[in-house]
Amino acid sequence: MSENALRDAFVECVENNAFQIELPTSRVKILMGKLDANFENMHTEEDCIKVCQSFYSRNIKVFCRYKNVILKYIEFAISRGEMTNAQLKLLDNVKYKDVPVPDGNNETYFPDFDTLRAAVEETFLSSDAADRNVYLPSVAAIYLAWCGVTIDQMCEIRKSDVSFLSVIIDGKAVQLNRSVMRAIEAYIDSVGYSTIYASVSQYKKSEYLFRTRQKAKLDRSDIKNMFTRFNALNQRKYGLTYKKIYMSGAFRRAYEYEQQHGTINFLKMPIEKLICILGININESAESRCVLQASFRAFKELAATAK
Repeated sequence: MSENALRDAFVECVENNAFQIELPTSRVKILMGKLDANFENMHTEEDCIKVCQSFYSRNIKVFCRYKNVILKYIEFAISRGEMTNAQLKLLDNVKYKDVPVPDGNNETYFPDFDTLRAAVEETFLSSDAADRNVYLPSVAAIYLAWCGVTIDQMCEIRKSDVSFLSVIIDGKAVQLNRSVMRAIEAYIDSVGYSTIYASVSQYKKSEYLFRTRQKAKLDRSDIKNMFTRFNALNQRKYGLTYKKIYMSGAFRRAYEYEQQHGTINFLKMPIEKLICILGININESAESRCVLQASFRAFKELAATAK
């Protein structure tokens, strides 16, 4: 049996609830994908530490959940004659404190929407929230930022502006993918959320999408604070900041444009067309264009390695 087939069989068992796993199947799939191609042949403590660095989380609870899934996978592989008890014990003996923080800069861009969504899901898992609805406003704001919606625009979105796969922004329908719409629709339909400390906290009655139990309409600082609080849940591991998400989405749209239409010249292209491609407001100055071109070059390198 090939290694990929073995991992696919494990994921299928998870989908069928054959194991007690604390992660959703989608996250288990991502974990399997993060394992080195030679993972099933690991034999040293150094190998195990590299494995742990591949799914490293600064939140020890999340780290342990990930490690437990990998241990469950090894048990599954042992039952299929593909791995050994010695390998299981080797990984089991590696503790959180033994794993150095992996190299990397959390200010690098998100190369695609799936990467952003995985970071959001992991960040939610790192919280002790009794109800996922607690973070619906934050997730909706994060996904809208990816789509090129500014914080000021978010403040003005009314529930009536939301329709199937689109939201009216400044009088124009902005097309959104299904994952983004699911988050927005869940937020619209939610009347409140439960917490560890209180049974139900009712949202204020409001025509606006972004509201809380304290306010019927959020302002710019309220929404900025939502990004900050959500980012802090996972000790800022992924840098879920508004600017990073906003620009990642813009560069992804430019990247996909180049795949179909050829290279974008940020210095010479008419500003109106550049704004249309990126889906965000940008400064027309030569300095700003140079910065965008250099940043996009870095994004393309990241996106190419993430394929």
